[in-house]
Amino acid sequence: MRSNASRLVMALGAALALWAGAQTVGSIRADFQNDVSPTRGYTGTADVSITIQDEQQQGQETSNYHRQTELHADGFPVRQSSLMHFQLDGGQIPTGAVVNGANLELSITNESWTGFSIYEVLRPWDEGQATYLKATDNQSWAVPGAAGVGVDRSAVPFARFGHFDAGAVAVIGVTDAGVDLVRKWLTGAEPNNGLIVQDYDSWDKMSWYSVEGAQAPVLVVSYGTTSARIKATDDTMIGYEPRTSFDGWGLAFSGRPAGLTSSLIRFDVRAIPPGVKVTSAGIAFTVNRLAASTTALPVDIYPALRPWTEGANWLTYDGSNIWSQSGAQAAGFDYGLKAGSFPPTCTMPEGSCLVSFSPELIGRMQAWVDTPANNDGLFLQNYLNNDDLQLMDSEWPAKSSRPKLSVQFTWDAGSPPGLYPAYAEVYAGEQVAMKAFGGAGAYEFSVNGISGATIDQSGNYTAGTFAGQDQVLVQDQGGAGATASATIVVLGNSSTVDGGSPITISFPDPPPLVPPQGNFAVTAHISSRASSSVYGLMLEVSGEALNPEGATLLGVGRLPGTVDAGFQLPRMDPGVTLQVSITGALNAVPSDSPSVTGTVKSGPIVVAKATTPVLMDVPAPISTGCGCGSASGGLSVVLLAGILQMVARRRASRSGG
Repeated sequence: MRSNASRLVMALGAALALWAGAQTVGSIRADFQNDVSPTRGYTGTADVSITIQDEQQQGQETSNYHRQTELHADGFPVRQSSLMHFQLDGGQIPTGAVVNGANLELSITNESWTGFSIYEVLRPWDEGQATYLKATDNQSWAVPGAAGVGVDRSAVPFARFGHFDAGAVAVIGVTDAGVDLVRKWLTGAEPNNGLIVQDYDSWDKMSWYSVEGAQAPVLVVSYGTTSARIKATDDTMIGYEPRTSFDGWGLAFSGRPAGLTSSLIRFDVRAIPPGVKVTSAGIAFTVNRLAASTTALPVDIYPALRPWTEGANWLTYDGSNIWSQSGAQAAGFDYGLKAGSFPPTCTMPEGSCLVSFSPELIGRMQAWVDTPANNDGLFLQNYLNNDDLQLMDSEWPAKSSRPKLSVQFTWDAGSPPGLYPAYAEVYAGEQVAMKAFGGAGAYEFSVNGISGATIDQSGNYTAGTFAGQDQVLVQDQGGAGATASATIVVLGNSSTVDGGSPITISFPDPPPLVPPQGNFAVTAHISSRASSSVYGLMLEVSGEALNPEGATLLGVGRLPGTVDAGFQLPRMDPGVTLQVSITGALNAVPSDSPSVTGTVKSGPIVVAKATTPVLMDVPAPISTGCGCGSASGGLSVVLLAGILQMVARRRASRSGG
């Protein structure tokens, strides 16, 4: 039997074959899926659900919900689980009885659709103290929400169930593992910490009566030819609903009045070089457990018009700035003209859901390729649809089930050479097959940068061991030497330390003393131990209690750039040390020990960083033109000089000077 993932790949391949149509000179398919393609380091998919929130919803992580008449289980928009305990040592079951089966009976007050699982609780809890964060006042859950498998709850379900109507008494059969657990509770072989109804991946809500309700939960234990009905003695609900963002909670769509929900999604497509022609595109989603109804209205697709982030919610598009209308409902402001809709293929739980781009969406994709800064992604919603749909998002644990954008692009005859991917983020040692196209052919590849990368003449790039930025270059040997380049960012384990980078920066010479409001100059030594020439390094300078103003390469001249944007360093050959003078002015009254920090970056990666103190000197004596008697003010000048001298000595001592 083929897996859902393999069926999804086959379906997507067939769809792309239809999308491709007539090709010109050549065609390349670009796939974008977090942690998968175009590289393992790709994390350019951003997505988030926004949903109307009920202030009455029970979901405060520090609250206890003991003594309520109903218990709840849910996964979205509130994480809810319910704990139940059945006392088995009350004499209902005779000593030595052989248990041969068990059922749970729950009186349903809010119907379930996709169902939940029930697990053994592995630690003691107190119904009057348990919250989403704690089992008791003195004991936290290993994972919030009692979600720690193997520590908070068991991995093997005690029972599973599906759809139940409101008003029904749900009779839930217990698994073989659950029956065995009841036996162990009876004999004392395992402590009886009760059960938890939990499934945070489900977007189904179910409610049933608690011990305080009209009909308490019952555990029916069968032994011999009879059975015992044991009512729950303790129960409570735990829950949590975020008030900021539902990022990482999946993608959701609903038009039900009490649960209006929509989603935003964006793919970073900088890997596709500008100048090519996008001919087709589509997104492969995977349905979670809640599929669309076969009779439901489609989910509509619009270009998003706000620079949203994954901090977006019902009220704001980035956690701070508000939508023109709550829920991003303002046409022409929050979203643009309708450009497509979901086809009726999202009706199978855990099945594929293919969204083929309309001509309008292909045009939007072309604009994103040509101008990546204008890419605000897509807004997916239909608030008039009285239906629910749940899709897996870009953070879903199974990588193959994450949203996957596929783009087919071509180029015309006579086009200059190009490289795909034009931009990529990779891990140390990761390999990327660089595809050259356009020009006349006979391509010659080269690479430079600080990672220590290599590339063969088939275009197979292998990242080196150092974090930083590489530049891959291809030269069209048949096209008068025309070239194209690509940027590869090699990710390291840390973004703030050099991690063994072959680039170093230091301030070996002690800086001279500088009077307040005086000019200072410190010299940074920037060295390369790389095995090849390094291009594209930037020097950023900042000051503590002083104002850096410029950077000059000794013997050459001022470096291009500014303090705000950084200064561009020249090519660094192996073994070379650059001496850069950083100049500026000391503040009049520094609030702390003045210092200068130099940071060398390769693209977004910090590869070297160093700080040096700038020591404050005593200002020159001020002549007053008098005998400096006690009434002349001269004494105050002398005292000020003495105080400044003391401060300078203390700061020199603190800085090791």
